[in-house]
Amino acid sequence: MSKLRLLITTIVVLVLINAGLLGFILMRSNSANEPVPPGGPRNIIMRRLDFNKAQCEAYELLVEDHRSRSRQLHDRSRDLHNALYALLKKTPYEEHDADSLMACIAQNQMTMDRLNMSHFSDIKSICTGEQIEKFNRLVDDLTQLFAPHGPPKK
Repeated sequence: MSKLRLLITTIVVLVLINAGLLGFILMRSNSANEPVPPGGPRNIIMRRLDFNKAQCEAYELLVEDHRSRSRQLHDRSRDLHNALYALLKKTPYEEHDADSLMACIAQNQMTMDRLNMSHFSDIKSICTGEQIEKFNRLVDDLTQLFAPHGPPKK
């Protein structure tokens, strides 16, 4: 009888611990992350900068152009990485070939970063004087906003 009582007590304790952990995880993820509206970072930026209708239209054009150019650079990055990793099929692979591909990858990444800087500079240019302060606060969150794990933690 005492073994059964010990087993039941252990199961109840484990269930309570799991429920507590699940509750902690759910509460933390809801409070730590800014809610992601449909459209993701695009809508967060429009909301945080409080764009008017004309600014939203101008911003949409900027986003379309940026996405198109980013897609090309991401495709190039994927192709360069595939070529780099394909060198591993050769034994031994030519280190010079790997170095050349890595230099191309680095150059492509610099081009992506320049594109992003230009894109956000263009966004800043459509802001009013009152929105510049909001933009400057947004800049502090850009890395997290566009990270694979989602928007910034507050």
